[in-house]
Amino acid sequence: MMTRFFRFSCLVLILAVFSIGVKAALVETTRGPREGRVIVRESAGREVVTVITKDNRLFQFYARDVKSVSAAERVLIGQKTVLREQPEDQAVPVAELLPGLEVKILEDKEGESWIKAAAWTGAEGWIHREVLTDRVEFTEEGAAAPAISAPAALEEATPAAASPPQAATISIVEPAEAEK
Repeated sequence: MMTRFFRFSCLVLILAVFSIGVKAALVETTRGPREGRVIVRESAGREVVTVITKDNRLFQFYARDVKSVSAAERVLIGQKTVLREQPEDQAVPVAELLPGLEVKILEDKEGESWIKAAAWTGAEGWIHREVLTDRVEFTEEGAAAPAISAPAALEEATPAAASPPQAATISIVEPAEAEK
């Protein structure tokens, strides 16, 4: 029991130190919205989203119970990535960062493709600018993907010489029917 308490106390201390200089994000969950610092980590093979509020209350959700995470600035990891020691793809990995994780930007030079950032654990390193977003959507299975604005999504999905739109049929299968 003492070990669990010690680990929890360490987590709260790390969160408090990390939260200095990091802006709050809004986490939409199946149980309502929560605002605060956001940490996404793996625990027993599942992604867990932790929110620490301004009054230091801690809320934890399995990723499947989270609808989205959004922030006022591009400080959220949009896709699984690696924090590296140097701004190079072959540099030594420092930590793996999961989608939805809020990072603290330490160095951001205009026109550079790499940004120096800190994770909630205190680990510092470099990430590609493209992995940062201001909103991450979660699926019912708990997988996360960066939200893409409609014009950008159309540009990515539509080749230059696109064929005219085709009719589509959408089927919705209830969970009870899917198991039969």
